[in-house]
Amino acid sequence: MALSLFAAQALVGSYLNGRRLPDSLLLSVVDSVEVRLKSGRVPVLDESLRELIDREAVEAEPPAVIGRSREH
Repeated sequence: MALSLFAAQALVGSYLNGRRLPDSLLLSVVDSVEVRLKSGRVPVLDESLRELIDREAVEAEPPAVIGRSREH
């Protein structure tokens, strides 16, 4: 994996902060961020990308809790 792709994924993941995007949109956003990183364009996550992410992101479902019986 290219370092720029890794950095783009890390930036987007950090901005999402636990939220999720549909896979196809996530790939598009990461690609856009990678292009901006490679070209030196700042801000990498500009207002339009942040608005798109905020509009489309959904909260991740909490992990399932496996209950224990009280009989031990």
